Amino acid sequence: MLPFWFLVAKVERRNTFCDSCGGRIAGPRLFCLDCVIKDTGGYNTVDLCCELACIGERITDRDDLERPHEPNHRLVKARTPVLMRSHGRTYTKACEAFEYVQGFCTKIAGFSSQSHEETGQDEQKKSSLGAASTEMLVKSDELDDVHSTPVCGEGGAEMEVETIPDAEQGQGQDPDLPTCGKCKGSLSFPFWYCIFCRGQSQRPLLYLSDDRRCCSLDDLFICNECDAEGVPDLERSYGKHTEEHHLIRCLEPEKTDDKPLPTEQRLTSIESRLNSMQSQLDKLSACMGDLTGFMKDLNARIGTNEQLLKLAGSPEKAA
Repeated sequence: MLPFWFLVAKVERRNTFCDSCGGRIAGPRLFCLDCVIKDTGGYNTVDLCCELACIGERITDRDDLERPHEPNHRLVKARTPVLMRSHGRTYTKACEAFEYVQGFCTKIAGFSSQSHEETGQDEQKKSSLGAASTEMLVKSDELDDVHSTPVCGEGGAEMEVETIPDAEQGQGQDPDLPTCGKCKGSLSFPFWYCIFCRGQSQRPLLYLSDDRRCCSLDDLFICNECDAEGVPDLERSYGKHTEEHHLIRCLEPEKTDDKPLPTEQRLTSIESRLNSMQSQLDKLSACMGDLTGFMKDLNARIGTNEQLLKLAGSPEKAA
């Protein structure tokens, strides 16, 4: 369900300031989907510029936020102003896009982890082979008591130690994983995904909730390096990708740990919930107090009206 505060959001990119560094945002603007505002009467998004320091900053000085802004929150990048009438549509599509790419992010994280493990094993093998070769050369020097000469092959050419090419050390890019739509290279976190590019695709169909029509996304992923260069000039099967197309930032999924929380964290969580319940009870008590005062005032007015009616009826009885 779309939050009410996104329906009343007033966003003007040119008059927006970064909530981290405080500077005016003149280029692309990042706004958060996860931060919730306390007062629903008005809404002010958590906005960030594209500086890495600002994107990774934890925002704690906003009193209107229910919780601080965290670096791992879901961010949308907008290069053009987001009007009030289209902000709700942008929010809906961004949430759907985050849900859609979750599976891709999990696969990319698993493939990257596997590649790193294989690279570490290859480096360990190289180190072992190098140490063994050095030891053999030292022993040869001690036996011959002369300077070693390079080993020659056919034709007197000096032989070199055979090394394994980097391309053969690990597996290549998985063909089932998405690649950057511009450079066609493999994706590494963080990368970006367009929420508006749609067209013919081999990917599973996605049902959009705004028009209930069945369509397939064109899966336009953009690596962080290509996105830093600006909007890529790409022709998609549905049309051309433009700066009016907003992007979402895809991060590596957090590793879930099944271990129970420490006692201190559990107590802190329980205390926070109790404080929230106490605050709600205080508000309810205040409302009950106002209602009690209103009832007393109403009873007093009813009593006054009854007395006036009695006085008005007394002369008629006397007559």
